[in-house]
Amino acid sequence: MKNYYIILTLFILLQAQLIHGQSIVDTKEFIVENFEQNTLKDFDNSAMFFSTNILKKDAETFANQTLSDDAFENILIWGYDVAGIVSMWEVIDIRDINKVSTVSAAGGQYVISIYVSNKFSSLRGTKNLNNPNQPVKFNENIDRMKIVIADNSEVADKIKKAIIHLGKTKGIQIKDGNLF
Repeated sequence: MKNYYIILTLFILLQAQLIHGQSIVDTKEFIVENFEQNTLKDFDNSAMFFSTNILKKDAETFANQTLSDDAFENILIWGYDVAGIVSMWEVIDIRDINKVSTVSAAGGQYVISIYVSNKFSSLRGTKNLNNPNQPVKFNENIDRMKIVIADNSEVADKIKKAIIHLGKTKGIQIKDGNLF
């Protein structure tokens, strides 16, 4: 009978872990889908990546480093091309997020600012598309990622809340920067 309770307890713990894992994947997919449905026309080829929608080797190219499995699982990448001239991207670790806020900006845009504490690697990369021989420029230890979407306050708020929820699923407390 004692073994039965041990097996039952292990089964319940396993189920809780599976539900927790699906919640993280669902949240990442929700964020990406809402971002993709609200991209700006001025930002050619804009994209958002988590470990769920990018290959590890491609994430390593954006991050400019070899990623451990743990770092890859927690990666968030946002990038875009500007008028076919410059490609820009930002890379952060989800575990590093400490605050997220949204603000309406000029030109029919909404900016979602994700603040990081730099306990983990973060960077901004820039590549001149007109000069392929010019090396990629990396600025490391950025203090925040600024995701730009179409002027839709409802979607910006949904993405912000989903990022806060993603932090909760990872045991991280992320402040809502719009509550100040």
